[in-house]
Amino acid sequence: MKNRIRILTECFPDTLLIKLLLNTKKIEHEGGKPSVGRKLEKFLTQKGKGKIVTILDEDSNSQALTHPIFDKFSLLIDIKELKLKYFHFNNCFIIYFSPNLEIFLLNAAKIAKVNLEEFKLSSDSKTLHNEISLKRPPKNYNELIKKLLNINSKSLSSLKELIKGSSIAKK
Repeated sequence: MKNRIRILTECFPDTLLIKLLLNTKKIEHEGGKPSVGRKLEKFLTQKGKGKIVTILDEDSNSQALTHPIFDKFSLLIDIKELKLKYFHFNNCFIIYFSPNLEIFLLNAAKIAKVNLEEFKLSSDSKTLHNEISLKRPPKNYNELIKKLLNINSKSLSSLKELIKGSSIAKK
């Protein structure tokens, strides 16, 4: 029997990005780092079956909105705006957007030569955050992600490889 791979996200823009990237609806949106931390802690203490891959913003300036379980993970890979951490006693992985999703998207668009103005989105990370951080991210955010996927964005390909790599690691 194949072990189940669970993917947890902390916010709606992350959830939409991963759903489109992996072409799946099986993403667990947790609504913030503390909630993700509690879910990971429960998985670890109950010796959960399968694997968990978590997608978070690193946001090093927001220590108040975190969970102590994250400190127990060790850095495995650090590539520009993506970091992969793992918990070495179980099949748990965290992929961090470093420093956050908006910077990751801005860099992905820049590398792919995609103009965010074409999607009526800001090229300022704080403004972009306000534009896409809604319960239902706007249609133009969805269109941006699809465009980056259609042109085989190197950044999105790297993210996909990290997710797939961590989900098969330590079998």
